[in-house]
Amino acid sequence: MGAAHWVHRIEKVEIKRYPDRAAARVAELQAIRRESPLYNSAGRARTSMSPSDVTRGAEMLKELECDNRDREELRVYQKGLYPHWCAEQGIEPLPKNALSSRQQSAYKKWEKRQLLFYAVTIANRRMANLRWKAATSDESKVALSVLMLSRMQHLGVQYTVSELVEEASKQEYDRIGEIDHNRAGIGAKTAQALLGRIGMRVHGTDLLFSNTSKQLRGLVAELPYAADLRNLLLSFDGASRNGHKSARFGRDVSKCVAIPLNSILERSASIDE
Repeated sequence: MGAAHWVHRIEKVEIKRYPDRAAARVAELQAIRRESPLYNSAGRARTSMSPSDVTRGAEMLKELECDNRDREELRVYQKGLYPHWCAEQGIEPLPKNALSSRQQSAYKKWEKRQLLFYAVTIANRRMANLRWKAATSDESKVALSVLMLSRMQHLGVQYTVSELVEEASKQEYDRIGEIDHNRAGIGAKTAQALLGRIGMRVHGTDLLFSNTSKQLRGLVAELPYAADLRNLLLSFDGASRNGHKSARFGRDVSKCVAIPLNSILERSASIDE
């Protein structure tokens, strides 16, 4: 549960004990159908989907499978479907190859439908989150500002992340915070290496943010929405998934969020002023 993107939204946890796993699974299935939770939706009673939802669900499934974090979330969800189906059918969760061909066919159809419903739920949730953030808050801008104002030390000198980003996007002879070209700055290569340590990288006209960097999340750990940093960055104007391509951040390689450098540098300049 700690790795779930919505864990920071939990307000209350109640624990009820059951005599065995089978009884707990049945109770879970009944609770899901009765309460219709937003996130833990496996096993929720569903009947039909509109053609447009089927299309959206199929497209979202493809998108989820393109990202390491989403793909893992999808696998965990899919793995939990079979016990729910067995509980719904009133049978013991035997190995799938022990099912009759008719049961296997029925399960595959049911599983496919559940995955489509799940994908549509994710699509709706993302759209609602993006609209809510755009309409009611500046959380993404606050998070980005905190990241840009964070400091790193190099050879006894402290630099803000904003300064490192600017340095990494310029030529080797430019110097952070100075216009004196008679003195050599730390250089774009060094600035890039420092950014890589915290899961950032200047790439062309974009600044990339690693989806898996613990150091990056640590910089905004005090913010209430730090656990959802990736989706928060994606809500920033002009942000993208970098074409679902991985990038190198120091020694690590991961999927990432790309934000245009211009919007970041302009915002950093306005903050400094």
